[in-house]
Amino acid sequence: MRPNDPSKQRDREHFARNSRIESTPDGRALNLSAICLKYRITASLFYNRQRKGWPSLNGEKIKPYQTRETRRLRLSPIAGGGGLGENLYLEADLERGLGEKRLRAPGSKRLPKEWLNDFTYTDTEGDWLTARGTGLSHVSLLRWSTDVGCRFLDKRRSIRWKKVPHPNPRRWDDVTVYSRKDIDTIKARRRPHVDTDTEPYRDEAGQVYLTNRQLRKKYGVSESWVRYWWRERSRLHEGYALRSMSIPNRVLQKGSPSRVWAFLEEDVARCIRGEEGGVAGGASWTTTRRQKDHDKTVEFLRNTLRRGPVQSREIYLLAQDSGITRWMLCRAKKELSVVNIGIGNRYQWYWWLPGTSKERQAQTRARKAGRPKLASAGGEKRGKGSNVKSWTERQSDLALVEDWERFKTGFSDRATYLSFRRNRDLPASLNEIRKLIEKHYRWEDRLLEMYESKGRLITDDAFIQASAPGMTKQELRYVLRRARQR
Repeated sequence: MRPNDPSKQRDREHFARNSRIESTPDGRALNLSAICLKYRITASLFYNRQRKGWPSLNGEKIKPYQTRETRRLRLSPIAGGGGLGENLYLEADLERGLGEKRLRAPGSKRLPKEWLNDFTYTDTEGDWLTARGTGLSHVSLLRWSTDVGCRFLDKRRSIRWKKVPHPNPRRWDDVTVYSRKDIDTIKARRRPHVDTDTEPYRDEAGQVYLTNRQLRKKYGVSESWVRYWWRERSRLHEGYALRSMSIPNRVLQKGSPSRVWAFLEEDVARCIRGEEGGVAGGASWTTTRRQKDHDKTVEFLRNTLRRGPVQSREIYLLAQDSGITRWMLCRAKKELSVVNIGIGNRYQWYWWLPGTSKERQAQTRARKAGRPKLASAGGEKRGKGSNVKSWTERQSDLALVEDWERFKTGFSDRATYLSFRRNRDLPASLNEIRKLIEKHYRWEDRLLEMYESKGRLITDDAFIQASAPGMTKQELRYVLRRARQR
């Protein structure tokens, strides 16, 4: 923050370091730091008076004094010059400009005789209050002082106001004050604030209902707490745990609703004591229902995977027929520690429950089930992309990607596919090169994901045969390491 007030220790030290006084044939010349230290005024006040004019000089500005050094610098436009640079001012001009009595040192408590205190101004017309002294909102004062008028005054007239000299002119020249009589009339005619804490609503039976605000102040509960018990089933009576009713709004203001919701105080006390919750034992009705559904899903998944791995698509279909959602199924799968297994040339996913009997027979049966039949034998016809690409075909793509990575390392930010194609003199088009590189990166990521989720039942040889035939274990570890590093 730019130093401004010499009454502050930090700003005073800054002004002392940058203070500059020069002797000239016309007298001493001071810069802004020296002016603030000597006359105890803020820098913002000096700039404000230079911009608007000094009252002691009939609205004129103090002209900067030019020396040989300052002539070579452009003067500051704010302080009366034409550009940047440090300005010096003659001490005699400053004495004439700062000679008015209204300027006081910072921190002075002396007020003009028209001001009774910092907020009350008096004259022959009566007492006047500043916006802060009225106790009303600034928006209301601005609206009521215009032609719109105030509805609390006679004939809907506007509040009387005027501008008077500010009691602290080193910051502002004037201040707006409002008639104290009008302010007192408005406060007397405005609807007093209803203390809702001491006036609860009672129905015909004498039961007490409290609003959200009353509950928050009396019991310290939040709106979310009220909303929760408002929707929770009760075990003590029919319906919900927190009974409510719509009552007239006693604090009507502009834009407020005519009716609000209130809640029975007896039910609030029961919920706080822990007597409510929907079912016996302290657990809520919602929690118990979810637990029953979860137990049902766990039992379904355990019975489905009892004989061995089952294809995930088949499990989802069976769960849908039983009224079990995907979210409930995944939750039960996590609790039972079900393992994913990718089997077959088309890499179909199977769910396997660890600890089942005859694991090896189940694994063999799942592999045979995942092996696709030929179309001539009545099997499903393979679509585009279902054939597994051999490692021999992948090696050429890997060599291209490694060459591209070396080129990108050497040229850093300037490396582009176009510059790579020109530098290596490749016959393929620019679009083909980009597609080959991005496609190989996606294959490496997919290979790493499949390898990490295959489980212990699938050996590395079976994994290589299903994903990239012809690859050795050493080459598999190299590709997986590349994917992890990237």
